[in-house]
Amino acid sequence: MPTGITKKLKLKFHGRVIDHLGIQMYQSPVAAIAELISNAWDADAEEVNITLPAKAEPGAVIVIADTGNGMTFEECQERYLNVGYDCREGGTKAQSSEKKRPVLGRKGIGKFAGFGIAQIMAIDTTSRKNGERTVFELGLDRMRGEQYIEAGGEIDVTSYSPPSEEMKQMHGTKITLQDLSLQRAQSPEAFARSMSRRFLLAQRAADFKVLVNGAPIPADSDLDGSEFVFPGAYEESERPPGMEIDSEG
Repeated sequence: MPTGITKKLKLKFHGRVIDHLGIQMYQSPVAAIAELISNAWDADAEEVNITLPAKAEPGAVIVIADTGNGMTFEECQERYLNVGYDCREGGTKAQSSEKKRPVLGRKGIGKFAGFGIAQIMAIDTTSRKNGERTVFELGLDRMRGEQYIEAGGEIDVTSYSPPSEEMKQMHGTKITLQDLSLQRAQSPEAFARSMSRRFLLAQRAADFKVLVNGAPIPADSDLDGSEFVFPGAYEESERPPGMEIDSEG
């Protein structure tokens, strides 16, 4: 641990949730990273930039950086590291805190989707609320080895900066996926098309932009095969900006 940093975080488990993370659902880069982008949407990010490695080689990393609300140190503990935390406290009508977007996250486990393709997740987050910055790492092997601990399993904080008015404008979260299990490098173009099929509608309906290696996802993709999720019935006040519903629903 760097000199002078004494703060620690603890990993909290609720029952046997860690056994049912469903990591096998995220064993493709598209599925894993799409889940992390959904979390950025829930955090009111206006931009998410995915950086893919040029080669699948030792030391290669994937970075998902967003401009969302970020987290305070307390939120890292009580929300991110609380595996059973319910991010849908408002049920199916739950909304994000700032932009009132319909929440996409489910069951509080999608934040670990990166473990489907990596052994280590490094989280670097700065809070919009108070400018506090917290950096820590999670390792899949360690999590599996301590899966029945209810309160413990200390997580070292590798860097920490106290609340700062100046740092509030730097809000957001960067997740670096390390020790990748990829057999081959991803084509940025093909990957961007896959993200477009998932997020183009959200990007058109709200101030939300997804970039792959710095380039926007295709805005003219054929929407056949795109994935859409609509609540059963929208109240007038719940419709995302720009969405219209015709007489046939």
